[in-house]
Amino acid sequence: MTLGAFGGFPSLRNPRVLFYNVERGAAELERLARDVDEAVEKAIGLELERRRFHALATVARVKDALSPDVSARFARVPPLTDAVTSVDRFELVETRLARTGATYTVVKEFALS
Repeated sequence: MTLGAFGGFPSLRNPRVLFYNVERGAAELERLARDVDEAVEKAIGLELERRRFHALATVARVKDALSPDVSARFARVPPLTDAVTSVDRFELVETRLARTGATYTVVKEFALS
């Protein structure tokens, strides 16, 4: 898997999430996400995610509005073109959002072959 461009949701000017896009490996991650969604739907009837999947590596979540000066700096963050990693497993993680921040709990780990 390789990482690429730096980005933010909903935008770099007013981000709530900062991330790097996944470049090489994105199609495989998209297939994996679809397979996981379909297995969960089949097992417990949870409705499939309707939004398009975007392979990314989250760097940070932004709680409060940022100054225009800080937001402007995000546009100058270079891509991580030399960042390469192997992925041999993934974790199913439960996220619980609270006013104090998110809590993440690993539900199960899966090895990739």
